[in-house]
Amino acid sequence: MATPKMNRDWHRVRDRIKARWSTVEFDDKAMKQTRGGLKQMVSLIHHKTGEPRAEIRKKVAAAL
Repeated sequence: MATPKMNRDWHRVRDRIKARWSTVEFDDKAMKQTRGGLKQMVSLIHHKTGEPRAEIRKKVAAAL
């Protein structure tokens, strides 16, 4: 079970990802499925944007 801090942190990360890729529509279910997994998050963003995975990893790391 997720703690309140884990949920706050996840919401912060999710919001930063959505802000960084503001032109892309991410549904909350897809975002929840990537929770806690960088590889899954990168795959989701890559699927939606077509950006190279290495660039996405850098941008995600910078957003954290």
